[in-house]
Amino acid sequence: PASLSVSFQVSAASASRSVSGNVAVIKILDAYGNVVQSGAGSNSNIIMEVVPTNVFGQVARLYTSNILANTLTVAASGGVATFSNVAIGGNVGQYTLRYAMASPTQLEVTRPIQVQAGAASALKLVQQPQGPFLSGNYSNNLDCQHL
Repeated sequence: PASLSVSFQVSAASASRSVSGNVAVIKILDAYGNVVQSGAGSNSNIIMEVVPTNVFGQVARLYTSNILANTLTVAASGGVATFSNVAIGGNVGQYTLRYAMASPTQLEVTRPIQVQAGAASALKLVQQPQGPFLSGNYSNNLDCQHL
């Protein structure tokens, strides 16, 4: 094997950790760009991880079946590794996914991914209006945040 290729990856994921189906398809290629379908490296393990950012407080992690994982490993079959039903949860922002193979040759490839806000799941009352109010507009006295 000479390189790894990302033939498919979702471009964005919801921070709510709700992803199903194929998330990424990684191909193990020879020096000529052909998929290594048999022989050394064709069934190697491919590791997926979120590369830490240098933005303070910005963290994202991988989840599979709602279980937190720092890395996920999939065994390639015929030179193709498919990551399915993997979610990326965390702070909204731009991240990098790294795919790596350790044996028989050390190879890696990275691709960007955007974590976006998920649907609001709750309404949080941050500050109750101060009273008593006898008349007037109350809309400026209530501070709500959607979660």
